[in-house]
Amino acid sequence: MSGYQNGNAPECGNTTEASNQTVTKDNDMACLHDTQTRPKFVYLFLGTPNEFPDSTPTVLRAEADSEDDARAKFPRWTLTFAAQIRTAAPCRLQIFSTDDGFMWVYEQRQAAPEVAHA
Repeated sequence: MSGYQNGNAPECGNTTEASNQTVTKDNDMACLHDTQTRPKFVYLFLGTPNEFPDSTPTVLRAEADSEDDARAKFPRWTLTFAAQIRTAAPCRLQIFSTDDGFMWVYEQRQAAPEVAHA
């Protein structure tokens, strides 16, 4: 056990920059790979389950290459098209509603490097 209490330890070097750099580079690589394998679009629908047609519509989200593929992910829902968003965007912002308010995630992606063939 250390003899230091309540933050009176001697000053130490900050190592968060080294770890942040590694995480950032890993995240950039994951994003580059992510945009190559992800479906081309995110589709948003307002939907009600067929079992409860009088219920309040819910926002449903599906990643797919076409609207038909996205609709196929909700086979027992009545869907109304709301939006088509391309996934190959340079950044992404997600906003979530929580019991305590809102939470958001901002992700900036690097453009995939261009490949030239001689």
